[in-house]
Amino acid sequence: MSVIFAPDWLRGKAKVNQETIQRLLEENDQLIRCIVEYQNKGRANECVQ
Repeated sequence: MSVIFAPDWLRGKAKVNQETIQRLLEENDQLIRCIVEYQNKGRANECVQ
């Protein structure tokens, strides 16, 4: 889960290492690809969800 969705009391507690960073980058890549796919299909409202 991205840090943006974590409550304030949890932020800064996670151990940051190469594996964690790679997992977050892969998650972001998947989300961006999904958003682009929906936009290309004219389904922009689904992107917001």
